[in-house]
Amino acid sequence: MKIVVLSDLHYSTEGHPLAERKSHLADILLLRTIHRINRYIKPDLTVVCGDLVDSPKDIDSLKKTQEILAKLTSPTIVIPGNHDPEPEVFYQIISKPAEYLDIKGFRFIPAFDEMRPGWNAWRNPYEVQRCRQIAESFQGRSVLIQHVPLFAPNTVACPFAIENASEILAGPFAGAISGHWHCGFDIVGENNFFSVCAPALCETPFTYMIVEIDENTGLVSVNREQLQLPPGYIDTHVHTRNAYCQENLTPDRMFEFAQAFGLKTFAFTEHSGQLYFPAYDYCSGTAQLQGFNKTPKKNRIADYFRLLDYYGKQHQFIRGFEIDVDTQGNLMVEPEDLQKVDLRVGAVHWLSGKAGSEEQFQDFLFRSEALLQKGCHILAHPFRIFKNLQDPIPEYLYTSLVQILKKYNAAAEINYHTNWPNQKFFRMCLDNNV
Repeated sequence: MKIVVLSDLHYSTEGHPLAERKSHLADILLLRTIHRINRYIKPDLTVVCGDLVDSPKDIDSLKKTQEILAKLTSPTIVIPGNHDPEPEVFYQIISKPAEYLDIKGFRFIPAFDEMRPGWNAWRNPYEVQRCRQIAESFQGRSVLIQHVPLFAPNTVACPFAIENASEILAGPFAGAISGHWHCGFDIVGENNFFSVCAPALCETPFTYMIVEIDENTGLVSVNREQLQLPPGYIDTHVHTRNAYCQENLTPDRMFEFAQAFGLKTFAFTEHSGQLYFPAYDYCSGTAQLQGFNKTPKKNRIADYFRLLDYYGKQHQFIRGFEIDVDTQGNLMVEPEDLQKVDLRVGAVHWLSGKAGSEEQFQDFLFRSEALLQKGCHILAHPFRIFKNLQDPIPEYLYTSLVQILKKYNAAAEINYHTNWPNQKFFRMCLDNNV
């Protein structure tokens, strides 16, 4: 049984007076966590232990949070915290869980408490009895889910507690999953009862928990995973408001995010082709097929450089382009503009020939080599253009591209835009010192 537990987003577009609480980034943090949950962890259950927003009046942020939570593919239980609206309002927006959820011989029971002074809580007699009856009617092990930590008295030095915890724990429960205390605690317990408390997702290092329970022995293990990067990393592929694919890109937020995540620095590498051509001509591939110098231009390059100049007065970053190549092998950027940037990231977004044909594979190698031969330092998202192919990519394409990268001393980019970095190819790169 694998359970992901996350808590305390405190989402607010206005930010938070406490510097350590990155409330204004909580939507990004939640979305990144959900991508990891869906693609890599694939749990039996995801639990969100409350304080989704920082103010109970912030209904807009709660709605945005629900939009992101709806992307979860696992069974999910979401409960309100003391910063959220009251349950009757909360569950008009957030998907309401059933009274209990049975998975793999475990029964998970959402519980609701009343707040008390000192950010503690109390469970009223009706709620105590309701949860107990649900557990008693089940043959397997029952686990309570609540916001304020539930644990046996004197088992953990947590400053917050449910005041009548002893009364609650007299029931037939195997464990408790909570949030609220931003430090969290991994696992405490006695007499075959476990308690875990998820740390706040909104505070560095932006952590969530994976709780695993052995279905036969009942043994519990806990692992914390963080979103914050190890020190020293550089992101060389960041777009701006000038991108036709942009949705919510604001430079001020990018700098805050980069700092919070521990990036050493990052590069603005806007699509050069999108700065020269109208959206249709670029996105349809018309400009690539006709040729860079034969397609009418709608030049927005000056706006891009103005943005770089403006933010360059306040922040340190790398100036760059993401550059396409046309059918003739010409870089889709004016030479005088290329001289104004320090980093050139080459990218293949269009190919000639039938999908999966030898002609298309050879065109891919031709365009990739043309980009690197003409001075691109990095090849962006290798093989992502083939992502939707039903047939596997031929092995020789990996070998050929590794040789091309090595020949020009260029780097292969590990890119998560579609969460599809090609592991086999990157292993070959490492084996060949690329």
